[in-house]
Amino acid sequence: MDLNMKSVESNNNCAPERFSGQNFKRWQACMKFWLTTLGLFSVIDAPSILDSKEEPGRTHALKVQKEQDYLCHGKICSRLEDNLFDIYYQIPSAHDLWYALEKKYSTEDAGLEKYHVGKYLDFKMIEGKSIIDQTHELQHLVLELNQAGIPIHEKFAVAVIIEKLPDSWKKFGLYLKHKRETISLDDLLVSLQIEEKAHERDIILEPSSSVFQAKVNVMVGQKPKFKKKNFQKKSNNLGPNQKIKKDKSKVECYVCHKNGHYARECYQRKGKKGKSIGGQVNMTIGGDSTASGGGYVSYFPEVNMVYQLDKWWIDSGANVHVCANRSAFVSYQESDGRVTKGDASVAQMCGQGRVDLKLTSGKVLSLHGVLHVPKFRKNLISGYHPKTDIKLYWNLIKL
Repeated sequence: MDLNMKSVESNNNCAPERFSGQNFKRWQACMKFWLTTLGLFSVIDAPSILDSKEEPGRTHALKVQKEQDYLCHGKICSRLEDNLFDIYYQIPSAHDLWYALEKKYSTEDAGLEKYHVGKYLDFKMIEGKSIIDQTHELQHLVLELNQAGIPIHEKFAVAVIIEKLPDSWKKFGLYLKHKRETISLDDLLVSLQIEEKAHERDIILEPSSSVFQAKVNVMVGQKPKFKKKNFQKKSNNLGPNQKIKKDKSKVECYVCHKNGHYARECYQRKGKKGKSIGGQVNMTIGGDSTASGGGYVSYFPEVNMVYQLDKWWIDSGANVHVCANRSAFVSYQESDGRVTKGDASVAQMCGQGRVDLKLTSGKVLSLHGVLHVPKFRKNLISGYHPKTDIKLYWNLIKL
């Protein structure tokens, strides 16, 4: 008794979902399996019980057949939604009920062929979503086409998946297209899974985008100006004690005998470092521009301080561009060499290439021949590099 109860409970757990009018073929396959486990599907294969006639000696067999048909009819009706149950429960035999549902809904599924074809052709893979999951969605559409009577060859399905890869996968897709050997669908899924893991690893190891798109807004020779809203300079009533700004255009320096600055500000004054005119400009300290085979940069005291990846400085005394960040290079070629700084020290060069800088105006400035020097703590742009398109405008006081 307990064994029979467990068997009935197990069969009830295998019951498919109630049919609502959609996906009939899927529901029909599940119902066929369920009725077979119950030993009732043979009633559907047999002729309709309404066509059976009572004959002498077949009374008991006919009674058993009617009981089986009644059970099968009830099981089918129990897996219909209420609106469909009210329509189809009046059909007396399980055989007739089964084929009535098949005639009604299998023909409706056949009308969805064009819809499935359009959905398959319009499918597009997008960025930011798992490629494997999207490939499974595409395979599901192929299955729907096969069920609709439109078989899709495996080679064609593989070619469609490769063609629908997103833009970030174009290089990998091109590699797959150039392979001469035939790629099966299973092999393609394995390759996509491996490549997707590699993409995820690269994203984790990739620094922030600010490292690659260094913003340049360097104003050489000017100090930052701080603006305060609603700030007004208050005047006092001291009269003669107020500081009067003097016009230096008529002042003559007794050191260099030029107008526009005092002797204490003259850069030609011996024994003292004069104040720079119009701001600070890098001072070049001797040396050959081709020394050590790498290049020459002016003495920059901040070069060996804390390194800032996204900062770039214009060096008026450098004859080469220098970058310490390997990841900032768009193209890179390893090479050996040395770079001589203005303080006579030498730094080792590891390679050179091209760096793209995104300006605040939105334009992109491409620097070619940029040297990779890891020991530098500032990225330098040569102020007079012969092959660059940079134009510098100096706002200096007329001497």
